[in-house]
Amino acid sequence: MSRPRITQLLFSLLQGKVSTKALEIMEDEFKRGVALGVGLELGCGCVLRTTHGLPYACTLVDLKNNGSRVHLSDTHSFWRTLEYDNEEAMPKNDNDMLEELVDKARQSDPVYRKVFLEKLRDILYLEDEDILAPAVRENPKGRPRGSTTRNKFGFEHSMRKYGTPSTDASTNVQHMVDEFVAGVAGAPLERNFTKGLLSTWIKRYSVPEELWPHFDSWVDIGSDGHCGFRVLSHALRGVEEDYIQMKDWCLKEITGSNVYKGLFEAHVVTKNGLSKYENTLRRIRFIHRIACGEDHWMSSDDLFVFASLFSWTICVIGENRHAKGPKEW
Repeated sequence: MSRPRITQLLFSLLQGKVSTKALEIMEDEFKRGVALGVGLELGCGCVLRTTHGLPYACTLVDLKNNGSRVHLSDTHSFWRTLEYDNEEAMPKNDNDMLEELVDKARQSDPVYRKVFLEKLRDILYLEDEDILAPAVRENPKGRPRGSTTRNKFGFEHSMRKYGTPSTDASTNVQHMVDEFVAGVAGAPLERNFTKGLLSTWIKRYSVPEELWPHFDSWVDIGSDGHCGFRVLSHALRGVEEDYIQMKDWCLKEITGSNVYKGLFEAHVVTKNGLSKYENTLRRIRFIHRIACGEDHWMSSDDLFVFASLFSWTICVIGENRHAKGPKEW
């Protein structure tokens, strides 16, 4: 608590230079002198100077009435001396600290006690937790002396899953080209790359060879005009027939955020009097399970909507960027 303003002025020369205990004693003495009033000369006693080495009540009241302050020389040097003990604080025993924590928890509200007990239980019973320390191998074996084996590159591991035993990249690429030729000659149509049947993908040559190891499968989607949304349906649902749901998700995302108005150019007006943004909504709203025309085909810009929804990174690869139909892809 801060002292009253009048006593702060009276002892302002002492603050920070004498013991706070001395200030408290003088403040009590000053208040006693004020309380005595006209009987101060008889009731002061004038003993504080002798017992504590500090100004007594009548002196403090006179200083206040004259607008003066108590000087540092008016106090005994005892109150101006700061001493440090050489003794070091003894550290608390662990059991004592534990008892203090338990006592504090007992005095707390029930919610705090419950949290305290849960934390303590988690620490004491680690075997009940799902997190376990990893197993340590006592005698791990290093690479044998004279061995030339090495860790394979990532693309080499990718090549292995096509069923080609060679670790040489150029050999694998040539092997896949040979498979492609065999596939065109009449090999059965397969959709799974993992069995070494990448050659069944007829459009494989439209993709750079460096990307071949990164393809896991391909899907022959129905070409009824909804093929773009069918691909998304197959990727998210495992079946292409849920393409109506994909369109619904796309519409809700576009209309639910103003961000897409810039992407689909809401400020640009087309020949039919509608903005490109409004035409986009009309194009996607064709939800009939019948073949649709070019006006309702999926646009590459629609992929940004799903990339935003599912945090995807989408790469569009094709022979013709401005394709007008599936045959020109």
